[in-house]
Amino acid sequence: MVWPASESPFSARQNADGRLVEKALSELPVRFREILVLRELEGLSYKEIADIMGVPMGTVMSTLSRARDRFRKGVGLLIQTEQVADTVHAGHSPV
Repeated sequence: MVWPASESPFSARQNADGRLVEKALSELPVRFREILVLRELEGLSYKEIADIMGVPMGTVMSTLSRARDRFRKGVGLLIQTEQVADTVHAGHSPV
């Protein structure tokens, strides 16, 4: 199943600073980063990913779910960090 663009974790690339997305991806464990790239950027099926990674399709699905969750959390934390930094740089203390 391919996510609708509005639900894809990579839709953040359109709505947020691409640098944050790239940083969030770079901070993921390699296995998570690889599976997200294969599915979300390359558009491969679960079966194709399973064949490439040498794992069962169920493992692809569960790993992809965990990778998506970690990616979302990572982007969220980076955005929060950037907002706090912007607030401090603007001369206000963070709440």
